[in-house]
Amino acid sequence: MSLGLVLVRVTLGLLLFLHAWDQITGPNGVRDLISGADLSSPFFTWWGESLLKKSPDVFSHLLVWIELLGGISLFLGALVRPFGLLVALALGCCAVSDHDLLRAAEILAAACALGCSISGAGRSLGLDAIFDQHFPRWVTWGGRRAE
Repeated sequence: MSLGLVLVRVTLGLLLFLHAWDQITGPNGVRDLISGADLSSPFFTWWGESLLKKSPDVFSHLLVWIELLGGISLFLGALVRPFGLLVALALGCCAVSDHDLLRAAEILAAACALGCSISGAGRSLGLDAIFDQHFPRWVTWGGRRAE
């Protein structure tokens, strides 16, 4: 396992955690991530009209909590594969639907999270090295085989 990948995992985890924590504890609360998004693309037409626009507050909170828990997971190297994939999907959806200037940063963060997930970055200098020995394979998506 490359120490460079560990650096990417820890840095991305810390940035995600701090960004989500700032939104959750900030004076304005979680900002509406859905209402200002461009949901007119064919990819988001059904999803946007049927689900997102009906309850934008719920989905905004869901995205922020995925970011917070995913940030903690990546920082600690715990359950990196499942949380890395979840963060990559959430950030990818934000990047596709978002219209502001952070699109490139969201795509880069999603790619980093997906890379950490694919490579199992928590197995080197992370809690996944311990979790793989104690939890079934379906929990950590790797490690020892279920008995």
